[in-house]
Amino acid sequence: PLKTSGRMRPGTFILPGNVSSQYISGLLLAAPLLAQPSCVQVTGLIESRPYINLTIQAMKAFGVEVNVERIPAKDGKPEVTNFRVNSGSYRTPGSVAVEGDWSNAAFWLCAGAISKTSGSIRVTGIDMDSLQGDREVCQILQRMGARINIGSDFIEVFPSQLHGTTIDAAQIPDIIPILSVAAAAAQGQTTIVNAGRLRIKESDRLHAICHNLTTL
Repeated sequence: PLKTSGRMRPGTFILPGNVSSQYISGLLLAAPLLAQPSCVQVTGLIESRPYINLTIQAMKAFGVEVNVERIPAKDGKPEVTNFRVNSGSYRTPGSVAVEGDWSNAAFWLCAGAISKTSGSIRVTGIDMDSLQGDREVCQILQRMGARINIGSDFIEVFPSQLHGTTIDAAQIPDIIPILSVAAAAAQGQTTIVNAGRLRIKESDRLHAICHNLTTL
């Protein structure tokens, strides 16, 4: 069992950028409530960066600024990104609307593209200008040949004959499972790269995808 005790202390928190953006977001959210300014120092290239940007956007809406400093790789040393947060507190903006979830929308959009019926699937309530990385599902499906109608606050996908493509999973790990289903229904080969981090999610997603698609 994992046990914790005591209070979190301010300081510099160092962690790699290729494990989980949730660790970075969690530290950023806690930092304003500490007694002194803190820095979340991330070494190496950051994967799932859009989720961190969402966290920073939400913190700004609640009155907390995060200063970001990127130090490029040099002389064999990896890139470093410093997220600096002052001590303080959050302030309510009064009324907040949580935008629609592109990760969830991706399942319906892929379903529309591989459907064997004559009807389309329309997803509403999502922000076309969202910082969420998973909105890339639209571009990926279009590369695969999907017929998509994009409106101001909706996306409509029609049954399509998909073809294989190459998908970079580095910034969009959460939609790789459903994109793999779309790829299985497409003609030709689809290659998914930079997907190693999917092994350390809630499950080994790469194994789960392979096992379930093979079973089907």
